Amino acid sequence: FPQLKCVLDIQTPLIIENNEAVYRKIRKKGTKFAHLVDMVITLSLEAIQTWIPNWQGSSLRYSLGIKVSNFNPPANSDQKIYCRRFVFIGSFHKLRKLDVLITYISSLPAELKRDLKFDFYGDGPAREELENLVKMKGLQSSVEIKGLVESEKLATLLSEYDAGIAWVPHEIYGSNPSLKLLEYIAAGIVPLAMDTVAHQRDADRGFHIEFFSDSVESFNATIQKVFEEGFYVSKRNENLKHIAKHDYDVIAEREILPALSQLVGKIIDPVQSKRLTTLNQKHFKKNRAKEQAKSLKRQVRKLRREMVELKYSSSFRLGQIIINAFKKPGKNTLLMPYYLVKLVWDIVTGRARDELKKALGRNS
Repeated sequence: FPQLKCVLDIQTPLIIENNEAVYRKIRKKGTKFAHLVDMVITLSLEAIQTWIPNWQGSSLRYSLGIKVSNFNPPANSDQKIYCRRFVFIGSFHKLRKLDVLITYISSLPAELKRDLKFDFYGDGPAREELENLVKMKGLQSSVEIKGLVESEKLATLLSEYDAGIAWVPHEIYGSNPSLKLLEYIAAGIVPLAMDTVAHQRDADRGFHIEFFSDSVESFNATIQKVFEEGFYVSKRNENLKHIAKHDYDVIAEREILPALSQLVGKIIDPVQSKRLTTLNQKHFKKNRAKEQAKSLKRQVRKLRREMVELKYSSSFRLGQIIINAFKKPGKNTLLMPYYLVKLVWDIVTGRARDELKKALGRNS
């Protein structure tokens, strides 16, 4: 396939914790096979270098997207949103430094903490450690580790909060766009975010975001600000207008398809692309249904064969003779010796085997 193009989609930086040998091995393979890649599309150009060191080929950074239609932000006729209920969604991993976030929360003034609630949704290896930290800091009334929630349910659940915290450590994830930030905005709640490079880009695109730096003083000041001064609903409504540009389909049509068209040397029509995708999906479902039907037929044939083999087996016939003799005494009891002799005779002469073959032939 000389005209075939290989496009690699890198969505996150390569992170291997506590195993430098594996990290180097993966990067070495990235360099080895880089010549097979015609283009890299990515959410962060910096992430490419973690997978393929010194990548010099064609690359495209595209915007992070969400399924906007999954969210249904409630109408708000107030002038401001005064934040009391806060939410965090994400992975519970040591690299995420959520223990630092919980420590920051614990340092909030006592009179302020009494009026605030922080819920954490997610899961990961650091979950137990975080739960223990909440207890150790005496934050049970303010902080709750909620665990995992299905994405569809979470989209609705987010709208019940006043603000979402986009806690993203600078060192590893600072240049990567934050999915949680877009989800907070789509849910119609106030976005609070660490002042990373990626979050600053979102602000440059027109989103209204309340920033804090990685310090307890800055975090506390931001929480106190949105609690006491509030966040204008007009800003929230502008965010909802901007988020429409971050829908999956819009990004694919606006950013990715033109680059792919240039790569293959012809225009890829988004409508035609969607139509072909739909046709492929229907074809896949149709073929899958056929395969499932064939599989069921094979299972039915197998079960029928097993039933026939059981019915004509010596052990089944012997059991049937004994059960009939006790269940329906009389004739069956008197003829029991005859049936037993006949069973032995059929086994010795091979007649039982012949009858089984005929029965299997009739049911094939």
